[in-house]
Amino acid sequence: MPITEDVTGNSSIDYRQRLLPEKRHEALNECERLIQHFSKEASEHKRNFEPLKRLSISLTLVVAVLSTLSASKKLDEWEWIVPLISGLAALSTTLLSQTNSQKTWVHSRNVQQSLQVEKFLYLQDAGS
Repeated sequence: MPITEDVTGNSSIDYRQRLLPEKRHEALNECERLIQHFSKEASEHKRNFEPLKRLSISLTLVVAVLSTLSASKKLDEWEWIVPLISGLAALSTTLLSQTNSQKTWVHSRNVQQSLQVEKFLYLQDAGS
């Protein structure tokens, strides 16, 4: 690369070398911001996914127990509760699959971890 001088008489290489620490600092700050962003996003989606998963499993178990009690004629006037709980179980399972919280949670966590690896390699001057 040819060395050129700017208006002040400094060479372009000297100018770039003076800017390098500043740009490096900006890159590290942006990387850290992205790591925090994806960490927060992963945590939010995990927080949404886990209660829905527990609710879905619990309601499914309750439906199985209530269906058994209903079949043995032990619920009497409470027979209506079986379709109600069954509907809630179906709703929670549908919400679980439609919200994509688990997929987004896993993806965000993977991106966060990849950024952490890249930051580590950058700080170690790997590849230079």
